Amino acid sequence: MVLEQVTYYRTKRNPSLKQFLVRKAIAEAASKSKEVKGVEVVEGRLMPASAVVIKRNLPNLANPEAIARLHPEWVVEYKQKYPPGS
Repeated sequence: MVLEQVTYYRTKRNPSLKQFLVRKAIAEAASKSKEVKGVEVVEGRLMPASAVVIKRNLPNLANPEAIARLHPEWVVEYKQKYPPGS
């Protein structure tokens, strides 16, 4: 039996604009819920109150174009942070 060492190199890719917008929206909603404590009943099940606040503050994550319209400054930030061709 012969053992060979195989080395893999992973190149780090920049996030897509959609990924950037969704992550930014989640981070902002989470920062608004830091001080919220307790539990609420939502649709017949218990949820942490902080999760309820996050859910209410999040825009439609399935539509990143809507997030881009709500926060055009995030699109500008993305273009500055990750210029095309970098």
